[in-house]
Amino acid sequence: MNIAISGKQCAGKSTLAEIISKHNGAKLCKVIDKIYQINKLLGVPRNRGFMQDLGESIRKYFGEDYFVKDLASRVKQSGCSFVTDDMRKQIEFDTLKSAGFTTIYVDADEGIRRKRAEKLGLDFREDHPAEKEIEQLRNQCDFVIENNGTLDELENKIVNILKLQNKTLKDC
Repeated sequence: MNIAISGKQCAGKSTLAEIISKHNGAKLCKVIDKIYQINKLLGVPRNRGFMQDLGESIRKYFGEDYFVKDLASRVKQSGCSFVTDDMRKQIEFDTLKSAGFTTIYVDADEGIRRKRAEKLGLDFREDHPAEKEIEQLRNQCDFVIENNGTLDELENKIVNILKLQNKTLKDC
């Protein structure tokens, strides 16, 4: 069982992915793993704006589906179960759904997300083109989770979804 998570900045996507991995052993991966590798190669701190701009440039020159095709290929080759927490674009949604991923949209009120961003020392930036398609994915996802409460509440919600899906994971 592979799961792709979408949602706005600081809605709880990474936290949700970690909970899924903890409960089912799914490997964490990113659609934009290659951008993280480039960032590491450059030896610079992670910067959301830089990473968004770099991703948009790569998509411009190599195709909108460059990153998601790479992820789908890695998942298929490994045969393991994966969870990704950075599905942001319609083309990513379409590709991952076609590859059999269960899709989850995690949402939280703007005030809560702003507080989370502050606590993490992040710029709260929703005006970048990379963020614009996210909200359109909400009604297309298999599940929508509201994450305005506690960590335990979030964990209970995803555990119930995983039980409902009742699919086994390919452990690696």
